[in-house]
Amino acid sequence: MWRAHHSEQLQAIFDWISGIARERDIIFVETKSRLDFFAFRFPLRYGDAPRKITGRPEEATFIIREETARQAPPSQEWTRIFSSPEIEVFEKKDRVTDAVPLWRGLTDGEKKSALVLARQTAEAFLSGREFQLAHNVPDESMTRFTMRSDLGVALWVKGRLRGSVVVQGHTLGHGIVHAATSACRDGRFKPLAPEELKDTRMEITVMHPLRVPLSEKEKEADVIYPEKGYLLRLGERQGWFLPEVLNVRKFSNLKDFLGDLAQEKAGLPRHLGRTADVFIFEAEDFIESEDRRGVLSLFGPSVRQDIPRDHEAVAYRLKMAADWLLRVQEPDGNLPPILDPLTGRTAQLDWVRLAFTAWALAEFGTAVNEKKYIQGAAKSFGYLEKYLISSPEFPIPNGELALAYFGRLSLALRASAEAAAARKILERLSLLLFEPITFSQIAAFFGILSKDDQRLRAAFVDTSRVLKENFENNLKGKQLMSLAVWAELANSCADSDKEFSEKVAGWLKGQQLPNGAFPESTASRFAYARGTGKVFEVLARAPQKNKEAIDKALAWLFSLQYDGENTFFVPEEIRARVVGGFRHDYFNHDAWIDAAGHLLLGGARLFGASSLL
Repeated sequence: MWRAHHSEQLQAIFDWISGIARERDIIFVETKSRLDFFAFRFPLRYGDAPRKITGRPEEATFIIREETARQAPPSQEWTRIFSSPEIEVFEKKDRVTDAVPLWRGLTDGEKKSALVLARQTAEAFLSGREFQLAHNVPDESMTRFTMRSDLGVALWVKGRLRGSVVVQGHTLGHGIVHAATSACRDGRFKPLAPEELKDTRMEITVMHPLRVPLSEKEKEADVIYPEKGYLLRLGERQGWFLPEVLNVRKFSNLKDFLGDLAQEKAGLPRHLGRTADVFIFEAEDFIESEDRRGVLSLFGPSVRQDIPRDHEAVAYRLKMAADWLLRVQEPDGNLPPILDPLTGRTAQLDWVRLAFTAWALAEFGTAVNEKKYIQGAAKSFGYLEKYLISSPEFPIPNGELALAYFGRLSLALRASAEAAAARKILERLSLLLFEPITFSQIAAFFGILSKDDQRLRAAFVDTSRVLKENFENNLKGKQLMSLAVWAELANSCADSDKEFSEKVAGWLKGQQLPNGAFPESTASRFAYARGTGKVFEVLARAPQKNKEAIDKALAWLFSLQYDGENTFFVPEEIRARVVGGFRHDYFNHDAWIDAAGHLLLGGARLFGASSLL
């Protein structure tokens, strides 16, 4: 009877708490419509239902919030032990005064000890030596290493996965020993040789014990949580996906993800991925640093990095991006639009992204006074001019947008081809169907040239009017709106209508996610580097007014930039071609040139301002 009135997720959380509850525990449940308090009767058995009681928020030792209806409890008093858009669970920090449970997380020292243990286990196993756990865990860590935890150990050798094993029901210490040993002889990969250990990075994933069912609403939303572990279970069959899978695989949607999980990990038919029980859980993931001396924590498939954002640090990161573009640039000036870090393969050509990225490279080179970037942009200019201007019979997809970017590139290089580009756009403008990105870029380009040309001035005014009307109508009608599609309005109208420009910038900032990224649209929480980069690029026009949003966006973007640490899954022979680029998103490891381009153009605007941030 009790279970009929609560969601499966809430029931699962109550079941878990029943296994750890103490007599003084009070559970405070918040939803959009009600506030309730619960407690368990003792003696207590696992799975017993709690009873509803009268209570006060200050008496609670657990808080469960459905649909994240209210603000988080004060961080100094509470620790979050599970979080999703559907439900959150918090535990009072002073609830436990003795040994801190593993679901509270490991300290940096304990992570280091765990990785050392995994490496020493592998060394002993590969050399045929006997291994004693008690002699290889520091005394101060031993208590927590005797606590039970499911976990996984993965081995990365020169950027290639060579073993990945999940173990259940062991203590943390014995689980690491068992998983590290088994990973050295994972039958899906070449056996690890002793001499390869020096080139191996150890990764450990500690699985938190609270397993929350994936709701039908979450399945319908088709969302994969990159930082969560997934357990699929049907009868006696079960399979796991840990966040590291996103570094070796791509999934087009949740259906694909669950189908692979069912088929490859649980040995079930693919279609059962949608009907089997699926649970999500927090996963504490960490890996050895590139030099094997430090510990790096991960969020999903990416390394968490606290990258400084002072002038010097930002310049260094942007130059990494610009240098990456020069490395991937072809002799004729083309910039292949997409690079796959796992294979080194590139897509052939994208005229729009080529023109945009070359323009950004030219602007950045001028801002930091680096000739090599300007020269690289000039090579791309020559390639673009040949086909956009000199060969009118050559068909260019979305040619008007490419011409608008090419015109800006010409202006940046002082190459005197902008008039030809504007003329070509003007000839076709009346035939164009409305599309915000194309119209915004044309308006921005025409706005610069219109001082000396009445036809361009009239086209700028008309294009800007259409853009503003459509933007206002979409807002008024509460339509789904893509941030990257509309962001340029804040720039194209900045000089002609400052009030409207600031309105667009305010609308963009209002969408920013807590992690600093900007979502794909007003109806989504999915974020990707190109989209967030575009919003950053626009906000960078007013660095002081938008300082907080810029700083948060840069932190997120730089966390996706490839360097020596977060390319642990990239084959060694490919790595040099990848460093400096930006991971597209947590689910797609490809590097796109326009992600770098947005950062460079925004950086050029920052560096051209009186103060960087």
